[in-house]
Amino acid sequence: MSIRVLTIVLLTCATPVLHAQAPRPKGALELRADSLLRAGDARGAQQIYRQLVAEDSTFLRAWNGVGNAAAALNDLPTAAAAFEHAAAGGRLTSAIYNVGAMHSRMGHLDLAFAWLDKAVVAGVTQLSLYNTDPDLAAVRKDPRFPALLKKASVATEPCMSDPDSRRFDFWVGEWNVTPAGAPTFAAGTSVVQRVSGGCALLENWTANNGAQGKSLNAFNAATKQWQQYWVGQSGGVVEFRESRWDGPTLVYNTIGGMPMQRLSFTPVDSNTVRQFGEISTDSGKTWQVGYDFYYHRKR
Repeated sequence: MSIRVLTIVLLTCATPVLHAQAPRPKGALELRADSLLRAGDARGAQQIYRQLVAEDSTFLRAWNGVGNAAAALNDLPTAAAAFEHAAAGGRLTSAIYNVGAMHSRMGHLDLAFAWLDKAVVAGVTQLSLYNTDPDLAAVRKDPRFPALLKKASVATEPCMSDPDSRRFDFWVGEWNVTPAGAPTFAAGTSVVQRVSGGCALLENWTANNGAQGKSLNAFNAATKQWQQYWVGQSGGVVEFRESRWDGPTLVYNTIGGMPMQRLSFTPVDSNTVRQFGEISTDSGKTWQVGYDFYYHRKR
């Protein structure tokens, strides 16, 4: 973590805000100003930062330093203006956020929300930052804050609000699994979890003989299809690279190789899912049942 990010954290926000580093290496004057600022000498640091921007008005990190020093001195208009200079071009995303934070402290809520919205778009999406940063106390009291928080949440975990990624959610849960026609026989148990920020489903399967296996299921936005990668404890691997939806049923297919496999998931009701496995040894001309399982949600 750079000195610049540490400075932003200490002076203007509660959680580190990451940004793309400006390409130029730090010189002796900038390092001196950073050291003074961290030591609490905001006035001394500000003098050096102002010298740097006077020499080069495009020096974004120096403008950011001016903003941090001004914020420490409670000179909020100067801080907001300096952070706005630092935010030019969008490389210092922390500066975009800090413009909004300064306007929040000044009570300029329309400007605060405008800049914080830009910060979310730029990638500043840590929910803890928006919920706890004391600079945003006024913003959190505004009726517009829930919408801002929702936008940050969606940006952080986009799959959670993507209908395609949510379509297989009926399989999420803890399950007792029985074969078709034998509801009292335990074929095994399964726990299906959302993982990777809701972008995938992970099945944790345990058969009645103790054998285990896992499958990772995800909607591939590039192919517009769900895909599954299964690995059993014996080392067997099955890749379902193609899929389609047949009404409420998700149908997976392997590509090439023999035997071909087809796997269907159907939500019978809110507490029951059918998993139907089929095998073809003649390139898909005919299919035989491999297994027919019913997943019963644990109560």
